[in-house]
Amino acid sequence: MVLKQAPSAVLLVLSSLSIQAEAAAPSTGAINLLSSAALQATVLQEAYIKSDNSDPFDHFGRALAISGNTLVVGAYFEDSNGTGVDSPLNGIGAQTSGAAYVFVRVGGVWTQEAYLKASNTESEDRFGAAVAISGDTIVVGATWEASASTGPLADQNDNSAPNAGAAYVFQRTGTTWTQEAYLKASNPGSGDQFGTSVAIHNDRILIGASSEDSSATGINGD
Repeated sequence: MVLKQAPSAVLLVLSSLSIQAEAAAPSTGAINLLSSAALQATVLQEAYIKSDNSDPFDHFGRALAISGNTLVVGAYFEDSNGTGVDSPLNGIGAQTSGAAYVFVRVGGVWTQEAYLKASNTESEDRFGAAVAISGDTIVVGATWEASASTGPLADQNDNSAPNAGAAYVFQRTGTTWTQEAYLKASNPGSGDQFGTSVAIHNDRILIGASSEDSSATGINGD
């Protein structure tokens, strides 16, 4: 996938669950990059981006984030059973396991740089429901991941807490992405949906768990 851009000073990134020219693949999803030249009110579409393995109902664009010339896009209903970085694109053995895609702009041209899957891909994990990027680090949330293990060294193969959620950290060296960490809450519980939202700033990562059930208040409660 190669997409040319117009010169720009301001870049807006919008997601869409429609496709540009026809409707033969419902809810595959797309990204529209809009640019506005400095000191001009005109906004132009800079690029129209689809994943390299678009399939109906992938919901590519469910989440997105941009840092400099790197764009990361989540497709939380993608169905491949691949694991890790750049696994085969044509697998469909894990429904709504989810995926994330990395695009880079070099010399005015956008290309897909990486296809990210969890290291423990499972059906319905919804990897890609949230994404964040800072420089060469990406965080991806998987809100329905089911391990009951705790902390950053958790057991990835545990499936005893449905929808507890997890987050994954990927690091880029040169143009190569690798998974650096698999993150779980200190108190994972079924239905917590840890990974509903993610953010990163320098060496700090924030992860939301929108359905966690503790009645504690304030910071560092029970």
